[in-house]
Amino acid sequence: MPTPLPVIEIIRDTFQFVWGKRARMLRALLIPAVLMLVAEQAFTFANDDPLKWAQVLIVMAIYILFAITCHRLALMGDQGVPDYGLRTWTQRDWRYLGWAIVLITIAVFFFFVINSLVVSIVTRLIKAGVKFETIQPFEPFVLLACTPILYLFSRFSVLYPAISLDQSVSAASAWRLTAHNGWRMAMVVCLLPWVLSFLLSYLLRENATHVEIIIHKLLGLILLAVGIVALSFSYKHLTKQVTPPASGH
Repeated sequence: MPTPLPVIEIIRDTFQFVWGKRARMLRALLIPAVLMLVAEQAFTFANDDPLKWAQVLIVMAIYILFAITCHRLALMGDQGVPDYGLRTWTQRDWRYLGWAIVLITIAVFFFFVINSLVVSIVTRLIKAGVKFETIQPFEPFVLLACTPILYLFSRFSVLYPAISLDQSVSAASAWRLTAHNGWRMAMVVCLLPWVLSFLLSYLLRENATHVEIIIHKLLGLILLAVGIVALSFSYKHLTKQVTPPASGH
C-alpha cells in the first residue's frame, strides 16, 4: 500500500523552498510573469469573442512555461532551467497543453452532467409548487456535487510534473501513482490554492489604484508558484525519486 502523502510536511517544505529559492525563482519566472500581466491587461477592454479567445490561448501558453519552470526548479534544482527561465516552446509544452485540454474537457463534461441534474431537480421542485426562495440554499449542494471533478483533477494532476521532467505518462499511470492518496492530493492541489486565493482576496480594497491591482496580481502569481511547487513535491514524494536533468531545456 502506498505511503500516505504527508500533506502538512509538503506544504511546509513548499513555503521553505519558495522562500529559500526566491532569488532564483524570481529570475526564472520574471519574464513569463510579466508577459502574463501584460497579456491580461492588453485584452482588458476586449469585447469581441475572438479577442477573448486569443487572450485565453496566449495566457495559457505563457502559464505553461511558468508552470514547467516551477516544476523543474522544484524537482531538478537550479540546473533544471536556464538562469532566466524557459523561453522557447518545445514538444514538452505541447504535451503539457494536450493533457491540460484533456483534463479541462473531462471537467467540463462532468460539470455539464452535474449541472443538468441540478437544473432538472430544481425544475421538478418548482413544478411541484416549491417556492424558488426555499431552493436557493440548494446552491451549496451544487458546489458539493462538483467535488468529484476536483477529486479527479487531483488524481491526474501528477501528469504535469511528470511531463515537465520529460517522463512518459498516461492516465492509468497517474491513477495508480495517486492510489489511496486521492483526498490528500486534493488537499494539496485544490484546497491549498483555494485557501491562498481566499486570503489574497482580502488584500485588495475597493477602489484600488492601478498600482495596487498590479501588486495584487503579482502576489497572486507568487501564490500560483507556491501551488505548483506543492504539486511538484507531492509528485516527488509519490515517486520517491528526483528525475535527473534532461539533455535539453
